Formats: sequence, C-alpha cells, structure tokens
Amino acid sequence: MSELFKLFNRAKVQTEEYDETPLSDIEIARIKKRLHSKLKTQTSKKKKLTILSGVGVAMLAATIAISSPNALAKLPIIGSFIEQYMNHPAVNDEMYTTYKNIIGQTKENKYGTLTLNEVMLDQGELFITTTYHSNKPVPNSEYLQVNKHLPDTDYLPLFPEIELDGKEVESGGGAGNNKIDDQTFVIYSQISIPNIELSKPHEIQFSFKNDKISDPWEFNFIATGEAIAAKTTETMINQSFSLPNGQKVVVEKITQSPVSLILYYHMFPAPDKTMDYDVQFRLYDQNNNQLGQSAFKTMLENSTLRFQKENMEPITNITLVPHSINVKSGVPHKDVVKVFHEYTITTQLNK
Repeated sequence: MSELFKLFNRAKVQTEEYDETPLSDIEIARIKKRLHSKLKTQTSKKKKLTILSGVGVAMLAATIAISSPNALAKLPIIGSFIEQYMNHPAVNDEMYTTYKNIIGQTKENKYGTLTLNEVMLDQGELFITTTYHSNKPVPNSEYLQVNKHLPDTDYLPLFPEIELDGKEVESGGGAGNNKIDDQTFVIYSQISIPNIELSKPHEIQFSFKNDKISDPWEFNFIATGEAIAAKTTETMINQSFSLPNGQKVVVEKITQSPVSLILYYHMFPAPDKTMDYDVQFRLYDQNNNQLGQSAFKTMLENSTLRFQKENMEPITNITLVPHSINVKSGVPHKDVVKVFHEYTITTQLNK
C-alpha cells in the first residue's frame, strides 16, 4: 500500500488540452492505404496520445485493493479519467462514476508498478485506464520507448492477452498513453468485444507479458456494464441506397448509450463483385453538432461506426450524411472522397 501512495506523491499531472487538427494530405493518403489493405478497426482521439490498433488489446488489473475506490477516482495520479479519454472532460465525475467500475488495484515487479484505475463496458467495447510507474526514468515519452532502458525486455506490450469468462478474446482495439512525469504514464486501452452482454458481470483474466519478462503482470477482476445497458436504446432505420458503381448500402439501426452511438449498416459489392468504395457516415445531432467518430469496422456485410457523445444528454434526433472513400490505388486526391447529400437520412431516436 505504501508504494502506491509513494507513486501518488511522485506524480506531476499534466492538464494541457490539445485541439483537433484537420488531416493533412499525407494522413489522408495513409488512411486510404489502410482502407485498401482492409484494416477494419481504427481508434482516434482528440487528446495528444500515442494511438495504436491491433489484435487482442487487453486491459490491466491487479491484486492490492484500495479501501475507498470513489476517493481513488479523484486522485491526480490517474491523470485523465475514462471520460476525458473519451472526450468528455466536462462531464460531472459523479454522473460518470455510475457507469464505471473503479478498481484501484496495484501489482509490482522488478520493472515497475502497474495500477488499474478504472474500467467500463459500453456497447461491445471495454475501456480502461491504468498507471504505469517505471523503476527507472524513461528518456522518451513515446509509448513504445517506455521500457527500452530495461536490460531484459525490448518494450512493454501494448496488446496483452485477455480472457473473458474463460474464453480468449481475439478482437481489435486501441491504446494510448499520457506522460505524467519521466517515470509515470497513464495508459488507455480500448478492447473490442462484439456481442458482449452488458447486463451481467464478467470475469476478466489479463496477462501483460512477453517472452523476455520473467515476472509478468497478471490479473483477474470482474466488470459489468449493467448501468449502461439499462440506459441504452435502439432505433431501427431500415433504409437503403446504391452507389453509381452498383454497390448497395442498407442502413439498419442506431443504438445509443449514455456515452456513445453505434450505427449498424450493411455493405454489398457491385454486380461485378467488386468493392471499390468504403462507405461511412457523418452524424449530426438535433443542434447540428457533428459527432466525433471514434472507431469503425467497414467494407463488410456487417459494418459499424462508433461515435462518442460530447456529453451524457440523450440525442433526440440524428442526421446521417453518407460519403464514399475510393480505395483503389492511383485515384487523384480530389476523387478520393465523395459526399452523397441526396442519400441523407434524418430520424428521431427512441428514448
């Protein structure tokens, strides 16, 4: 316990906010390349984080419990809470705590101390914040450099192994970090777990290791999304349209939780069996505010777009504006993205 509070005392919290900037031509080209290679899952954040995607993103847990989890959630060592990672810095923490599982557990080995701060389950996603304190100063704040100074490991893995209710999770997700001081980092993880039942508690087993770590961080804990499930609604849309090349898109439904919206739709190839265009949507609420997209899984018969809400107020009306992204190589920059205003869909969301 004393080591955890020493960790709190060493922390220097960074509170700077970073504005979202437009994509450059190079970044657009990289996105197009990723789509062309059919990478299906992506996570993006407005904060200045190192963001990575991959298979088997895991969450971190621990073994030494704090007696007052609600108090732990407010301690500055955590740096940024889940709501801040999800672009909700202005949300009242007491409101958000209803939906989070505040853990406050710690495990230590010769490399450093790992503390599980909070976890949250929401609409097929598992979110977590952890704090890692290295036993030695870290010369580079980039996450993949965090453990380059260790003698017997190349780096601390971003994507550990995870089991949910005894079954291995093999899905995509994202991760990032925020520097607290030269030895301390807040780590954010987002794990995609499709079709997870939020209304029941889940046993989660986690191992954060690689072949060079002799004493890995390994944890077990229980998390539930029951409170979010009780506030999640579904609105059927069932509208379709076709692109000029014959690709067909069927918009099925939207689900809304207190923190996110998910658009479910289906993409079908053209009559010649080609799929030259990825189709995504820009979403606007009843006040014409555009929602920020946080993850996508597209160019599939069962495609999804995930959007983070700016606050926890229910969205009552939604407008969907589709656009296509040409994934063929050699396409001029001006022809990569095309917006189809004629296929705009506006609907009222169920309460």
